[in-house]
Amino acid sequence: AIVTPAEVCKIRMQSQYHSLMDPSRVNNVKYKNVVQTAMLVAKEEGVGALYKGVVPTMLRQGCNQAVNFTAYNWSKRRLLAYKKKNREEEMERAGRGTASTNGSKDDV
Repeated sequence: AIVTPAEVCKIRMQSQYHSLMDPSRVNNVKYKNVVQTAMLVAKEEGVGALYKGVVPTMLRQGCNQAVNFTAYNWSKRRLLAYKKKNREEEMERAGRGTASTNGSKDDV
């Protein structure tokens, strides 16, 4: 729940500057830091203004996490199957190599 107020403050602070701004006005900005910005926004527009955009943010994060978990689980299953297959192949090769080596030693 702290992400949205922090985003609102960050955007407010960033958007007060622009490339055509008179350099003498840079020191007289409205928003100076995150805490001061949050207090000013809450005072002027109400606490609800700090939570503008909370629904789209939640939807975005929900979709993001769904994709992340799906990709993670798919990748994990594939990796474990690959490791299992390689382990079985190594054990099979080791078994064949030991049998042929023992047979040749007995012949000598």
